[in-house]
Amino acid sequence: MLADADKRAENVREKAEIFRSQEFPNTADALSKVAKYIETGRNVDVSEITDIFRVFAKEYGTGGRDFQALYDFISGTIADSIISMQDKFRDKLMELEPFFGSLTQASRIMERVATLILAKQSTEEEKYYATCVIYGMDVEGQFDETCRILYALYRISQGKDTRFADAWEHKIWDLRAELNGLSNGKSEILFLGWMDNHLRNAISHMKFNYDSSSKKMHFEDTFPGKKPWRLDLSLTDFQHLARLVSDVTFLFLHVMMILGARDMVVSADPFEKGLTN
Repeated sequence: MLADADKRAENVREKAEIFRSQEFPNTADALSKVAKYIETGRNVDVSEITDIFRVFAKEYGTGGRDFQALYDFISGTIADSIISMQDKFRDKLMELEPFFGSLTQASRIMERVATLILAKQSTEEEKYYATCVIYGMDVEGQFDETCRILYALYRISQGKDTRFADAWEHKIWDLRAELNGLSNGKSEILFLGWMDNHLRNAISHMKFNYDSSSKKMHFEDTFPGKKPWRLDLSLTDFQHLARLVSDVTFLFLHVMMILGARDMVVSADPFEKGLTN
């Protein structure tokens, strides 16, 4: 039996309950099974953890092609960076500690704010304006942070010497351009919901209004001396973009949680250090 088996099992069980509360029952069941195996002293093969990634990918990917592509890029980036760093990966992650803590806190705040705001809205127009507020907060907060982390991890996955702190010394546009080149365009899925920052600008500058006849929101982003950017979106289409932005962080944190379950199985002392716990 693993040392601290009860503590390890409880850690994995807590992760399972998070997935269950967010309506990923199959992933939750798979994690609960691993927790039970740890607790009872049954050997857990690493392949069983790999299977949990597959289960989560299948449950999450029901949202459509864009979301499947987002999952593939984020999970692939994390997996390839582990392969690149091998035994040094956990030590490398310690550089992320201040950013990871901030990101986790931001994610919890966003989830709470979204729940409170949307719960008070009854009409489609009210829900749309509420979603715009949430989107603007998301882009300014956790989305930006997560993209920077993924930028650093992708560089690591490509064997490039990288300090996580360097990702905060560049504009997001520059990071996006470098990622686009390194990934042959695959990284653009991270920015699909961002819409080149136009939606955020329109919301922040209060240049958006709802048309009750068409049931669409009109967004406008203006630039001195340039043609304005304009777009009309139904609530369903806007929610698709908003979820793509939100899920950049959601997927990163949840893939890392499953990776944390792997730590509970393979690490001699998973509680000594590491951000996946």
